[in-house]
Amino acid sequence: MVNPLSYVDALQARDVSFTSFRNALKNHELPVSTGWQQTIEKIIPGLKSAKTKSLYESALIKIHDDLTLYCDKAVRVYDVEKDVLSALLKQMVKKFVSVGTDYSKDFPFPLSVEDLVNAGLNVVCVEQWDEGGRINFMLCSKQYVTIREALSGEMLGEDALKEFGVFDELIGVRRKPVQLYDIITLIPEQGVIEVRLDGVKKFNADDISKRLRNIERLISQFAKRNLAHEGILKSSINFYPAIRKLYDSNDGVVGELGHVTDATGVFREKMRHKSKDVRKDPYHHGGTEAVVDLNAYSISKHWVSPLGNGNPEVSIPAHFSIASNPNPTVDMLHVLSCTSQEDYDFVLSKVL
Repeated sequence: MVNPLSYVDALQARDVSFTSFRNALKNHELPVSTGWQQTIEKIIPGLKSAKTKSLYESALIKIHDDLTLYCDKAVRVYDVEKDVLSALLKQMVKKFVSVGTDYSKDFPFPLSVEDLVNAGLNVVCVEQWDEGGRINFMLCSKQYVTIREALSGEMLGEDALKEFGVFDELIGVRRKPVQLYDIITLIPEQGVIEVRLDGVKKFNADDISKRLRNIERLISQFAKRNLAHEGILKSSINFYPAIRKLYDSNDGVVGELGHVTDATGVFREKMRHKSKDVRKDPYHHGGTEAVVDLNAYSISKHWVSPLGNGNPEVSIPAHFSIASNPNPTVDMLHVLSCTSQEDYDFVLSKVL
C-alpha cells in the first residue's frame, strides 16, 4: 500500500503550485496551513483516524491526479473527424503505451534526480488514465532548466585568485533536469484531441513549442503507421477570436491585455493586484473611448472557481505583430491555476 502522503511529496518534488494544492484541499474540505510541511502536519491526524482515513486517502490521490492533468498547462486543441478519432483510439489503447520505459517503474511518482539524469530525452507514453468520456495518455520526458546563483567571491581558491584576480561576487550556473508530465486527451464524443503541456511556468515558448512538435510527430506517425491516415492533426483550433470574446464578456477579471491602436501604438496593460480589472482602470477606459477599435492581440482572464476556492485562469499569449495579420491565428493557450477537471472545463467553456 502506497503511503498517501507520497502523492503530496510528488507534487512538491515537481514544484506544483502550493496555492493550487491548498485550494484543492479546501475544495475537498481537508485542512490547510501556510506551507507544504505545515499542511502535511495538519493532514496526518485525518489519515490516522479510522473515521476519516479512507476519505483523506482518496482525496489526496484525486488531488494529485487532477493537478497532474490540469494544473498550469499549455494547451492545443485539434478537431478530428469522429470516425477517424474512434479508429485512432482503438489503436492507441492497444499499442500507444510504451512498456518498460525509464519512467514506468515509479509512475506516477517522479524519478530521483540520479535516475532522471540517466533517463532518455525522448517523450514516451507511460500510462493510460480514463475519466468518463475522456481517455488520457500520460507522457513523460525530461528537459533541462538553467539556474543561476550568486556566490561569494571568497569561494575562489588561491590559484584562481592569482589567475583572475579578486571578485566581489561570482555567478554559478547549473543545469537541472526537470521531469515533465504531458497529456494527450482523446474525447470521441466531441471529435477532439487535446495536448496539454507541462512546465509552462518554467520554460519559454520556444522550449514548449519544440516539445509540442515532438508530441505531434508522435501522434501523426502513429496514425500513419496504424491507420494509414496522414494529417490527423491538421485542424488545430484558432483561439484568436476568443480574445475579443473574453474582453467583451462581463464575467471574470481581465488582469492583462495587449492591444494596438490605429495610430500603431502598442500597449500591454497589466494590473498590480489580481482582483483589479484592466477594463475598469480609468486610463484604459479613457483610451478605449478615444480609439475606433480595440485591436487586442493577447489577454489573461481569471474567475472564481466553480468549486468555490481558487481562481482558474486563461492566458492567450501572442506577439503584437499578429494584430496586423489579415488572418490572425493563435492556436496555443495557457490554462492556469486549475485544481480539477471542473475548473479546466469551466475555463475552456469561456474560450471555445
